[in-house]
Amino acid sequence: MKNYNLTHIEMSINNACNYRCIMCTRADKIHNNSSEQLEENLFLKIVREIKQKSIVTLVGGEPLLYFQDRQYLYDELFANINIIPRFITNGSLLDKQIQLLEYMPKNNWRMEFSVEGVGQNYESLRKGGSWENVLNNIKVAIQKKPQDKLGIVGINYIATNETLQDLKHFVTLMDQIGVDYVHVHHLTYSPSAANIYNTNFSTLAISDADNYIDSAYNIVQELKQKQAKINLIFDPIHGNKISYSPKKNNIFNINEKDGYNEIKNKIHDTFRLRFFPTKPFCYAPFYQAFINQKGEVLPCCTGGNLIMGSCFKDNIYDIYSNDNFKQLREDVSDSKPKYCCCSKAYSTMDFKEYKNLHETKKSLTTFGMSVYYDQKIQEFKTQLASNIDMAIENLESIKTQSFNSHSIKIWNELAGVYLYRKKDYEKTKYYVNKILSLHGDSAEALIKYANIFNEQGHYDQAIDILNNLENSKKDNYSLVYFWLGYAYEKKNMKDLAVKNYQLFLEKFSDKTVWGYQHALQVICDYGGINDSR
Repeated sequence: MKNYNLTHIEMSINNACNYRCIMCTRADKIHNNSSEQLEENLFLKIVREIKQKSIVTLVGGEPLLYFQDRQYLYDELFANINIIPRFITNGSLLDKQIQLLEYMPKNNWRMEFSVEGVGQNYESLRKGGSWENVLNNIKVAIQKKPQDKLGIVGINYIATNETLQDLKHFVTLMDQIGVDYVHVHHLTYSPSAANIYNTNFSTLAISDADNYIDSAYNIVQELKQKQAKINLIFDPIHGNKISYSPKKNNIFNINEKDGYNEIKNKIHDTFRLRFFPTKPFCYAPFYQAFINQKGEVLPCCTGGNLIMGSCFKDNIYDIYSNDNFKQLREDVSDSKPKYCCCSKAYSTMDFKEYKNLHETKKSLTTFGMSVYYDQKIQEFKTQLASNIDMAIENLESIKTQSFNSHSIKIWNELAGVYLYRKKDYEKTKYYVNKILSLHGDSAEALIKYANIFNEQGHYDQAIDILNNLENSKKDNYSLVYFWLGYAYEKKNMKDLAVKNYQLFLEKFSDKTVWGYQHALQVICDYGGINDSR
């Protein structure tokens, strides 16, 4: 198989955001002030490893918040001449990024502002945002464009009923101040935004596709008449690809300067269809990789369950050329999607009326490998009672994928039955290691690993593994406390056994929970609490 050039690397560096946008697709993490972020040392490792000319996209949350108190990271980012940074930002903090502003006039970069609507319409969607502030920062970015390099200022604009009315005025204003392009995107239904912010997507979303198309064509026609300098691109609307690009400032031909031309040629090389027996369903795995806040490498931002590798363990280029990526490229070379996440992503590529989009989203949440695996696991549990060997054989016959985290459901069940029912510790290790290869911090897998040692009487090793689990994992998986209590009990360390068994009991009020009676009995035998509940 041909070796494909990695020309686009996207890094999700944080969840923190200073806005509360009512249509945000990550509202659950942002609203709850999730502290998840890419470790600084890992960020530096990845940046230093990039040896080929690449566009490196930085997303969040709000990515400029990541740099707010560590602006020295811009030194590393711009020191690597192979990197062309691309920032996807709400734009509110640009004027605070002193180090970034110093680098912008002397380097290649792309700055894409997420803005839609004008004035009050903008502020009603982008809660916490100021129209005047973001407009001023767009102007700052334009003023910082380099003379002999290529700085690109773009706008990602979400079309809603209100923002479509503002679009003509908005594009005219952006043309006047020198923005390179406006890209109009379709609204994506966000269950978390609907739940947290009570967003009424039925009201927000455009339902009249004909009016949408007419508005788009009318704006394009006016831009042509004025010979505007700005580029305007719409996501497809019922198959209509609508755009405007002036000959002297064509956004599709700006790649000629310093580094962009090299990337463009590599992409064109990838997209020549002679390399494929049929047109691929998706081109993403042939030129890009996405790195999440855990350092896991995915094919794209929507491929959350397709884990190609980990930047903690491997170089990004080694991961991009590994067997997981090769298998994925084979799978997407077909004309139809094979993964649930791919179907979700492509459901919003063309405009759909809100009702259809909402129904599509709902149906996709109950589609694909995850649900199929759930069904097979239920059958497995039912069959265990009558024929354990046949149940195992049937579950092992299901084809799982080494890089698809949905497969963990199957491996977890098999590890459990081999450990607790069959006492086959080698098979247990085999499935536990498959889980840990995708999620190295999986509490369920680590508990099973510890219990291999418990079962074999190696209690110190079991205690080491269980104690090393983060406190948050212990709280989420209360069985950690039970098995710690068990290991200390076997070592006749009474105080520690009682302490951990008590922590286990505190998590439950239901006396029928597995392990409850054993923990209670040991505590009573060791002279601990008497349970009167």
